[in-house]
Amino acid sequence: MRIAGISLLLAAWPLGGWAGTADAWQQVATAKYFAFGGIGFAGITTESEIGFRAILASGTAASDFRRLLKSGNPQGRCYALVGLRLTDRPAFEEEIDAFLKVQTPVETASSLTVTPVRARIHSMPTMMNAR
Repeated sequence: MRIAGISLLLAAWPLGGWAGTADAWQQVATAKYFAFGGIGFAGITTESEIGFRAILASGTAASDFRRLLKSGNPQGRCYALVGLRLTDRPAFEEEIDAFLKVQTPVETASSLTVTPVRARIHSMPTMMNAR
């Protein structure tokens, strides 16, 4: 019984603080950084990435990512494009060209530093491996 309880706890841990997809959506929409994988010396996964994964696992992922692309901050819109690429490739192809024309800076973070790096949206395909 103790093992079953620990297994259940570990299975639920990655989505720990989320009350649902709406909370995850809000977290991604207001993301401080666009980053995948751990950031900083400790390699911590951002709440935004956890939210992205919660949306991706939901039954409404494609529509949530389309809405996020319209309403999110620049970092959130980058997560939305990655999500669309994974869930609705035609929608991604439809949106990417207009998105790349925007000159808005995007705050990113790397595995060794949480110092924001300002990247331009038109450099995102390289970062996202989109094309």
